[in-house]
Amino acid sequence: MNKLTKVAFKLLDMIVIFVMTFGSPMSALARDAVPFLTTDKTEYVTGDIVHVTGAGFTPGDYTLAAMSPDGNIANWATTITASDSGYLALDSLPLDSTGSYEVRAYASGWAGDWSEAAVATVSFSVTAPPPTEPLTATSEPTLEPMVTEPPTEEPTATEPSVPTDTPTVEPTVAPTDTPTTEPTDTSTPLPPPFVQSDKADYAPGELVTLTGGNWQGDTRVRIFVNDDVWQSWSRDVIVDVAADGTILDSFNLPNWFVATYKVVASGQQTGRVVTTTFTDAAPAPVLTVTKSASPIVYTAAGQIINYSYVVQNTGNQTANNVVVTDDKAGIASCPSTNLAQNTSMTCTAPYTTTANDVTFGYVANKVTATANGGIVSNTDVKIASIPVTCRNDSDGANDLSGQKDMTQECDAPTAVNPLVISWNWDVISQTGNNSADACALFDTDNDGLANYALCVSWQGNRVMQAGYPQLYSCSDTSSDRCANNVPLTIQNGSACAVELASDDPFATGTDYPLDAKAFCSINLADVGGAQISSLIDVCSYPSAIPNSAPSDCVVISTAKGNLEIIKSVVPNDTNTNWNVSWTGNTPFSTTITGSGDTGIQTVTAGSYNLSEAAGAGADLSLYDSTWACTVNGSASSSGSGTSISGVSVANGNVVICTFTNTRKTGSLQIFKDVTPNAPSTNWNFAVTGPTPHNCSITGDGSCTAQTVFTGSYSITETAGAGTSLGDYGTSYACTVNGGVGPSGSGTTISGLTINKNDVVVCTFTNSQSPGTITVNKVVVPSTDTGLFNLLIDGTVNASDVGNGGTTGAVSVSAGSHTVSETVGTGTNLTDYVTTFSGDCDSSGNVSVQPNQAKTCTITNTRKGTIIVEKQTSPDGAAGSFTFTGTASGTISDDGQLIVSNLAPGTYTSTENDPLPNFALTSIACDDGSSTTPSTVNLGARTATFKLDPGEIVKCTFTNTLQQGTLTIIKHIVNDNGGTKTASDFTLHVKSGGTDVTGSPAAGSESGTTYTLLPGTYVVSENTPPSGYTFTGFSGDCDSSGNVIVVPGQTKTCTVTNDDQPVTLIVTKVLTKDDGGSLACEDFSFKVNGGDSIDFEADCSNSFTVPAGTYSVVENAKAGYTTTYDNCSAVAIPNGGSATCTVTNDDQPVTLIVTKVLTKDDGGSLACEDFSFKVNGGDSIDFEADCSNSFTVPAGTYSVVENAKAGYTTTYDNCSAVAI
Repeated sequence: MNKLTKVAFKLLDMIVIFVMTFGSPMSALARDAVPFLTTDKTEYVTGDIVHVTGAGFTPGDYTLAAMSPDGNIANWATTITASDSGYLALDSLPLDSTGSYEVRAYASGWAGDWSEAAVATVSFSVTAPPPTEPLTATSEPTLEPMVTEPPTEEPTATEPSVPTDTPTVEPTVAPTDTPTTEPTDTSTPLPPPFVQSDKADYAPGELVTLTGGNWQGDTRVRIFVNDDVWQSWSRDVIVDVAADGTILDSFNLPNWFVATYKVVASGQQTGRVVTTTFTDAAPAPVLTVTKSASPIVYTAAGQIINYSYVVQNTGNQTANNVVVTDDKAGIASCPSTNLAQNTSMTCTAPYTTTANDVTFGYVANKVTATANGGIVSNTDVKIASIPVTCRNDSDGANDLSGQKDMTQECDAPTAVNPLVISWNWDVISQTGNNSADACALFDTDNDGLANYALCVSWQGNRVMQAGYPQLYSCSDTSSDRCANNVPLTIQNGSACAVELASDDPFATGTDYPLDAKAFCSINLADVGGAQISSLIDVCSYPSAIPNSAPSDCVVISTAKGNLEIIKSVVPNDTNTNWNVSWTGNTPFSTTITGSGDTGIQTVTAGSYNLSEAAGAGADLSLYDSTWACTVNGSASSSGSGTSISGVSVANGNVVICTFTNTRKTGSLQIFKDVTPNAPSTNWNFAVTGPTPHNCSITGDGSCTAQTVFTGSYSITETAGAGTSLGDYGTSYACTVNGGVGPSGSGTTISGLTINKNDVVVCTFTNSQSPGTITVNKVVVPSTDTGLFNLLIDGTVNASDVGNGGTTGAVSVSAGSHTVSETVGTGTNLTDYVTTFSGDCDSSGNVSVQPNQAKTCTITNTRKGTIIVEKQTSPDGAAGSFTFTGTASGTISDDGQLIVSNLAPGTYTSTENDPLPNFALTSIACDDGSSTTPSTVNLGARTATFKLDPGEIVKCTFTNTLQQGTLTIIKHIVNDNGGTKTASDFTLHVKSGGTDVTGSPAAGSESGTTYTLLPGTYVVSENTPPSGYTFTGFSGDCDSSGNVIVVPGQTKTCTVTNDDQPVTLIVTKVLTKDDGGSLACEDFSFKVNGGDSIDFEADCSNSFTVPAGTYSVVENAKAGYTTTYDNCSAVAIPNGGSATCTVTNDDQPVTLIVTKVLTKDDGGSLACEDFSFKVNGGDSIDFEADCSNSFTVPAGTYSVVENAKAGYTTTYDNCSAVAI
C-alpha cells in the first residue's frame, strides 16, 4: 500500500533572527547605519551552506536573491524580516556550482529585475572540494560585520539592590576569553545556533542556567539578559564556545518580581543572533501534566486503554482543588485534590476503544490539569494506535540537527483507508517562534512524484500550529517536495495529532529515547482517492515551505543514491506477479504484484542494470513492454523491452524507472437480432476470458464495442427481465476483421480467439418460437344442428363444425391474434348468441407467447322465442288487450305477440289492466318441464319468461268478461179457465243462438236470474201450451225479446201468456137418403142440459165457451136416427175446439170404414194418407178422423186398402160383410 520515496535535497531553512537593542545609543546606531550584508566566509566549496547576516536595515520585510556563476537568479528568501535592531540572517541552500556568487537584498515586493537598485549586496566564491576529504577552513572569515552587537561592558541595574555579577551558585563552566577549541569548518551543514534556559519560569532570586549549541564558527558568544518590560535589571557577559559548539552561563535573578526576561545571544565572529525568553512568577502553583498510556497499541473495539497522568506542581504555592480532565476518558481519578509545591501525584482514567477508533487508526487524548479555580496546566497529548510498522531515516541518526532531523516514518499495514501514518522529529520541544515542520508526500499516478502533501507544524511543547494539518496539491514534478504547492481545504476528515513519544530508533539521537511524533489518519479521498494514492516519503522543510528543498527525508538519502522500480500493469491485474531486479554496486530484487513499486531504495552511487521477468500469473507474451526513467523528476531515458542497461545513479539523486506492461488488445462487439423485433425483450450477455464483462440489449440493438485483452473468450446469452430464452431459437455468427468467424446454434460461443488488433463482431439471432391456438365449438342446446366455420386471424381452420367441433392445435406466431367464426351450411348466425371464452377475450382476441398453447371456445347459443297469447272467457269476447315489456303490443282474443331471436335469459311481459270489461283470471306458461321454468305473477299481471337456448315459451293470458244479471219473469193470465202455471212454460235465454248456462228453464212468476257476460241476449219461450196465447215481452226486453246485459247491472224481462177460450161446434148431419124431409133447423139440442138450441140452417152452430167438459144431446126427432160424434163429455182445453156431430139419418144402411193407425215405430203418415176400395170400386181416401161411413143399400160389402210402403195392413170385418 505505502510507497516511501525520498529525494536528497535539503529544504531552505529561512531563519529570521530578531536582535534586541541594548539601550538608546545602540538603537540609534542601528537606525542610522548604512545597511550591509556579510557572509560567514568569503570562500566555500560545493555543498556548503552560506550563513548570510545583515545589519543597519530599517525594520521590515526584504527579499534576498542570489546570482549563481551560470547567471541564473534565484530567490533565497522571498520574504525576510529585519528586526527592530535592523538585523537579519538566513542559511542558504547547499551550494552546487563553482564560481562567483552575489547576494542582494531588495525591498519587499521585488519583481525579479536584477538591475533594480539593491539595498545591500555581498559576494563570495565557491570551489570544488578536495577529492579525498572535506576542506578545512584555515583562517577566520576575512569580512567581519560592520555593525556589532551591544557593547561588552556589564550593564548596571537601575534598581538600588542589583545582584552581583557572581551568582550564588557557581555555573559549572566559567566563561573564558579564549575558546578551548579552534572552530573548524566542515562540509557538513549545521543547524542554526540556539540558546535556552533550563526552566521556563523561575522564582525571584532563583538560579538560571543558560545553555546553547551549534555555535561552531564563533569562538565567543555575547549573552545579554534584560528585564524586557521595565528595564529594571540586566546582565551582559561574553562566554567561550566549547569545541562541540556549546555555550553555558549561570546567574541568579533579582529578588523582586520582574515577569519577563529576554536573552540575546550574539556570535562575536559570525554575527549570528538568537533569542529566548523566560519568566519569573508571583507566588502561585504551576501545574504540569505528563500523560502515558498502556497499552499504546489496540486492535479492536472494546479494548481498555489505561491512562496515567503525572501532575507536578513546580510553582511556589500549594495547588488546591486539582482536577485532571481527559477529553476522551473524562475526569481522572487522583489520590488527592491538593498538590503541594514541588511535588507530584499520579492520576488514572480508563478509555474503551470504539469501532470508529479502529477505523480512524489512533486515539489522541488531550489532558489538562486545573487548580485554584483558574490555574491551568499545560495540555499533554498521548496517542494510542492500531499496530504500525516503521522505517528509519535512511541517512541514519543525527544527519541534521534539531527540528530538521527526521528519525522514522511508520504506517499501519492493516489500514487501507484512512491511511494511518506517523513520523518522528529528533526534537521534543521548540523555543521562541521556531517550529518543526514535515509533510507526507503522496503519489496518485504511479510515477513516484508528489501530487499531494499533508503537512504538520508545531511549536513549543509539541503544540500544533493553527491551520494544521494543511493539505496541498503538488505539480507532480518532484519526489521530495510539493512543487508549485496550492493550499487545499481538507474535505474528508483527515486529521493529525502531535505527542511526546519514546520510540526514537537511534540510541545516539537527541533526548533519546524521546522524540516528537505526529500521528495522522488520512482519508485518501483527500489525497487523490483510495485506489490511486500511495505514500512516497515524509520530509521536513524549513519554515513550513513544502515546495522548497527538504531538510531531511526518512526514505530519500542525500548521502547516497536513490533508486526505485515502478511496475505499471495496464490495466492493473493483481493476479499477475512480476520479478524485478537490478545489478550493480547495491544489487536488489523483489516481486511486485500487479502495479506497484519497490519503494525508493538507498544504493551506492554507480551504474545499474534493471530488468523485469514474468512471475506467477504473468505472461509477458500477452503484453507490450516499455520502460522510462526519470532523474530527480526529470525524464532521462526510455525504450521498449524488459531490461534497462547502464542506469547511472549519483549521490543525492533519485532515479525512478518504470516498466510499463500494456496488455495487448483487440475489439469485441455483440449485436442482437430478435426475429421478429420485440422492443420489450431484454437480453444479457456475459463475456468470460481475459477481459470479462457484461452487457444488456433491449430488442434489436448492440453492446458498445469493448477493447479486450487478447486470448480465448466465451460469450453466453441469457434472458433478461420479462424475456424467456425458451421462447426463442438461438443462433450466432461472428466476423473477425470483416471475414467469416465462428457460427452455430445455441446461446454460448466458446473458444473465441481474439488476437492483437482483431475486430470481432458476434451477432446473436433469436427467432421467436411459435405457440398454438385451439378453437373449440360449443352449440347450446347440444342437439342444435347449426354448423359453423372456425377462423384464426381470418383463416378458416375448421369448416361446417357443429357442437363439439374443433380446429385442433393450430401453430401461430407469438403475439396477438383474433379468433372468429362464420356460418356454415344452412345456418344463420342471427339465430344464435355468440360468446368467446377460454383464453380469448370477449371479442375473440388472444395473446400467445412462444411455446404457449391457448384454447378458445366459441359458444353459439340458439336464440329462443317468447309468445304472449290472449284468450278470453267467453271465447271470442270482443276486446283489445295491451302488453308492455319484451313482448309488447295490443291483441284481442286468440291473438299473439311473438318475439323471436332472443338470447337465453329472462324476459317479461305485462298486461295493462283490462278492467272494467274484463278481469285477468289466469296466466299460464308452457315450459313447466324446463329446469328453469317461467314464472307468473297474476297480481302484477306479469309473466317472467325463463328462456332456455332454442326454447319457445308461450304464456297465455286469459281474460274473463265481467258479468251482469238478467232476471226472466213468466206471467200467466188464466181468465178463460186456464189452469197452467208459469212452470208449465219453458223459457230460453240465448246468446248468438245458443242457450246460456241454465237455459232453457221452466218459467217462474218470481223470476229466473242469470249471471251473464256483458252483451246482447235474446229471451224466448217454447211454443206455449195449447190454449195459451203469448201476449208479449215487457221490462228490459224489447218486443223481440232482445236485452243488453251490462257488467254489474241487473236487467229484468217479463214474458206474459193468456189462456185462450174454447170453441164448441155442434154440427148437424142430416141424411135424407132414405126420404127424410126435415131440415137442420128443425132439429135442436141442449148443451150440458141447458136450454134447447136450434140448429142453424147451415146445420152448424158454433159457441165460444170457457174451457171445460161439454155434452150435447139432441132433442129426439122421430124417423130419424140420431147418432153423436164427440158429443158427450167432451173436454175442451183453452184455445181448443171440439165438434160434436149429431147425425140424423132417415134410417139408411150405413157402411163405416175405420182406420186404425199404429205409429209405434216412428211412422209419420196420417189416416188421410191411406185409401181403400169398396167392392173394388174407386179408391176412397180415409177421412182425417180415420173413419169413413157410407150409406149404402143393404148388401155384402168388402173393403180392401191400397198398400203403403213401410206399413203392414190387417183387416177386421172388412171382407164380405153383409149389411
